[in-house]
Amino acid sequence: MSAWTLRCPPAPPATFVEHFLLISADHVDVNLPRSMQFLQYWENLQSKLPAGQVLPSKQSLGRVNKLRVDLKHHGNIPSSHAIAQSKADVTTFFTDAARMIFNIDFETVDMADLVAHPEVARLLHEARTHFEADRVVSPPVTPSGKPIGPGPATARRSSTGPLLVQAPP
Repeated sequence: MSAWTLRCPPAPPATFVEHFLLISADHVDVNLPRSMQFLQYWENLQSKLPAGQVLPSKQSLGRVNKLRVDLKHHGNIPSSHAIAQSKADVTTFFTDAARMIFNIDFETVDMADLVAHPEVARLLHEARTHFEADRVVSPPVTPSGKPIGPGPATARRSSTGPLLVQAPP
């Protein structure tokens, strides 16, 4: 995975998978029942997949969902091994299913592509490029750690290329 690894807010990975499955159902025009069990998404989506294709990772994501239920409803803390395995399983699912359902490479998905304002989107892509090239410059700070600079945050290009961001005081 690139330097821009999957970073999730504090919510179980199964929640993100379920959201992906809901978006997938909408994309392939599947009407889902109002209420269903997690693993029923695989059955409901199957009719819209090309012949011979099966939505991936049903068994492994069933395990991830069980960990979520055990934690949320029973207070059972998963082991570090189970957490690492869940992360790998979810990443595999997103990688395979994004290609199958949306015909996109999961590694290239970027939230900056959703920004409606073209100039802001361009700056976000530029910032990502600098980040990946390890050309990120922190704003100047006082010895106590307070940002130096008047007014609102500003951004400018330095003579060496990186985008410099100055935070407000």
